Amino acid sequence: MSELKLLGVLDLGGALKLKAKKVLAKGKEILVVMETSETAHCSNAVPVIIPTPPAKPLTEGTLVWVNNSFNRTVCINKDRRVVAGGTCVQGTAGAGIWPGLLLPGSSTVRVGGVPVSVEGDQAIILANGAPVVLNVSGQG
Repeated sequence: MSELKLLGVLDLGGALKLKAKKVLAKGKEILVVMETSETAHCSNAVPVIIPTPPAKPLTEGTLVWVNNSFNRTVCINKDRRVVAGGTCVQGTAGAGIWPGLLLPGSSTVRVGGVPVSVEGDQAIILANGAPVVLNVSGQG
């Protein structure tokens, strides 16, 4: 199956594996949990300038990955966990350093009552309070 389109209000529960090249909710790809060694969900986040100038920042990384989902029961293909709330990390490739939290997903599809996140949803990096637009799903 090339695409699985989830429409309307759905609340997925239990251990569920969705098999398709792409899984969409209302036409947008659902985000999946990624490691910092993989493609980032966002590549242009506001850098965290800590410590403040004139000292050099710990990292100038602008990459962001969603590294954990609060509900890890629904998977897409190769055990890629669907993001339903969760945490993220900002930094450079292979080295996330600044933690963040996802804002509630905009989808009508839910996992255990929590909206799943789709492309275009946002997170907040805690160190600088900057919003981040997650524009890559990670589904491949």
